[in-house]
Amino acid sequence: MGNERANRSTTTSFKSFGQLNLNKYTFTGALLCSMTFILAEFDGAGISSAVKIFMQKNHNMVYYEFVSLAVPLIEWLVAGRISGWVGSRRSLLLSVVLYFLGSLITCLAQNYVVFLVGSCFVSSGIVFTKTVAPVYVIELSPDSTRGLLASFVEIFATVGMVLGDITTYFCSANFSMDLGWRVMLGIGTILSFLLFIFLMALPESPFWLVSRGKLGEAKRVLAKTSESSEAAELRLTKLKSALGVPEQSLNDIVPQPKQRTFAESLKDLLLRPSPSVRRALIAAVGLSFIRNATGVDALNLYKNRIMSFAGIKTEREILILTTAVRLIYVFLELTAGFLIDRIGRRPLLLASAGGMIPSLAGLGLVLRSIPRSKHHKNVWAGPLSLVMSQSCFLFFFIGLGPSTWVYCSEIFPVTLRAYGTGLGAMVNTVTRAVMSMTCLTIFVEITAGGYFLICAGLATLALLYIYKLVPETRDFSFFEEEILRSEVHVEQSGALIATNLEEPILSWDIDKKQSKLRMCNTFPPCRYSTFDSLKLKV
Repeated sequence: MGNERANRSTTTSFKSFGQLNLNKYTFTGALLCSMTFILAEFDGAGISSAVKIFMQKNHNMVYYEFVSLAVPLIEWLVAGRISGWVGSRRSLLLSVVLYFLGSLITCLAQNYVVFLVGSCFVSSGIVFTKTVAPVYVIELSPDSTRGLLASFVEIFATVGMVLGDITTYFCSANFSMDLGWRVMLGIGTILSFLLFIFLMALPESPFWLVSRGKLGEAKRVLAKTSESSEAAELRLTKLKSALGVPEQSLNDIVPQPKQRTFAESLKDLLLRPSPSVRRALIAAVGLSFIRNATGVDALNLYKNRIMSFAGIKTEREILILTTAVRLIYVFLELTAGFLIDRIGRRPLLLASAGGMIPSLAGLGLVLRSIPRSKHHKNVWAGPLSLVMSQSCFLFFFIGLGPSTWVYCSEIFPVTLRAYGTGLGAMVNTVTRAVMSMTCLTIFVEITAGGYFLICAGLATLALLYIYKLVPETRDFSFFEEEILRSEVHVEQSGALIATNLEEPILSWDIDKKQSKLRMCNTFPPCRYSTFDSLKLKV
């Protein structure tokens, strides 16, 4: 029986971490797609190095800060719209083109205006990557492994940080101050070109293909990315139901289902969202803000100073230690990726925020004592501050780091997913920029120790926010989510009842004389066993 099922399967899978099944085609697609996050962090490191030298020399930091904040506010709308027009695959290719152009322009810039234009291209590429890449992985992956595969984006972001640190050190050691950052951005253009070639092998998202009536291509992609032909057929049926394609449509090309306009999508997401979409919006946007508001970016900027307190002062020693611990972070993110489909998103998020509270509080208290310890020669303060800072990073990378991208890209309905994820990416990017720009100024006013004590308070509020407003999404199919938001017909004892649902269904209360629906006010609903015995028609 097992051999027969294996023969019917149209894909090749391998087992890892117990009973986890990973489809090789899906795994490769997620891997290549997530590599765009390497460029996001690598080019970001190059731009940061250039800003410190090039922009400060010209006394025009305010313009760069304006660009850093303004571009994400606009680009999330553009990225969501373009991905709907041309598909996720072409949008990913466009993001790499933006990285290439941005790196090339900034590399050759001779004045700050040209530099700002190049940095706009890089910022646009970052927003496109954060908007499209997680959504593409979610749409390509089966429900059983979507958490692991979607967490790859954060893993490769950390890899990009490591490459950025190594390249920055190499360029500063072998080139002049004015030439080093140009060489680094030049390397970014080469990486963009190579990644563009690799991404050409990616298939288009099955969701986009079905939304354009290309059922034949969607079937071929699903056949390669599913565990079996039966699973591929089931995924196609769910996609057709969610997008309004008649289930009896069997041709390779069918009439394109009606598409939501740009204005309709924004209205359904922001202006007049249904209660379920509103709760999804609160959870995703809040989580995107929390991810960077708890001080991880400020800690990343201050880490060299903390290492100097611990006696690690040379650039070479700092690079070796930073590279070593970030490789450990990659291992932690990979471990979290395996766990996220087993124990869920919510436990990892709660553990992450809960662990950061004592770590940030301890770091703040230790840093407050360091100025006094110089007179009293308390040798424990420096090493302890290093331990507490690495503890903050450890808890961040087991939960808030990888889980945020997974959560934001799966909680929205498929028709609003690109816009919802883009909004989360915008909030994340702006929060990261604001925290990075303001932390050093705040350090001067209240000291670094006081700053991280405030971050500990924010982490406490984040823990309460996650506990109250961020529900679990593990084992919850976003196709089911679409069915719950659509007009559902319940066929019971020959009677046909129609209702336009705004709330998810937690359970059915069937009366002999009258069919009743009992609604719940939580989103998303938990797994329910009654669906198998009910006939749902969308």
